[in-house]
Amino acid sequence: MKKFIFNLVAGAIVAAFIPGYSAAQSIKNASYPDEEKEKISIITDEGNYQPSFVRVETTTKTKLKSLKKDMKIARANFKAATDFSKSYPNVTEVTWLAEPNAIIASYNNDNLWCRVVYNKIGNRVYSIANYLEQDLPADIRTHVKNSFKCFNINLVQEIEQDDKKFYLIHLADDTTVKQVVFYKGEFSLYKEFTKSK
Repeated sequence: MKKFIFNLVAGAIVAAFIPGYSAAQSIKNASYPDEEKEKISIITDEGNYQPSFVRVETTTKTKLKSLKKDMKIARANFKAATDFSKSYPNVTEVTWLAEPNAIIASYNNDNLWCRVVYNKIGNRVYSIANYLEQDLPADIRTHVKNSFKCFNINLVQEIEQDDKKFYLIHLADDTTVKQVVFYKGEFSLYKEFTKSK
């Protein structure tokens, strides 16, 4: 019944804008839309039986699928935004990016550039905070300096995933670049490069 009334009103609106018809003309007959093709047949009082068909919407099934998809996206976005605001209450300027399989929040705070990645249903997958040596916790910095005496710390990437926190530390000296992972007090070499001359 709601569809019929909607179609009747939509037909009246369409009839008001069809050239040659005035807004005062009424709809004499409107066909009830079927499930596959939702259209309105407009027939005027003047006996002009040239039906005008107007596409109102796509099929009901398609509308429902689209609505369900939009609801899933909205739910995922809300879930991700809620988690982000609880986890990072002091962050005020956030940039959100929606990818087909991920929702990404990124922000800058002083010397800190961060990215938080959520899956397509809004669950946090991981976060990465990028910063310089001076922002590395003192105990870890001391451990790095003692283990890699001749190397400078160029960049630190603090990664949190599944309640685990580890650090990808980018080190360099005159001839070598190293990326080491620091986790639970231990180092492991991730990558090593020789600088070109």
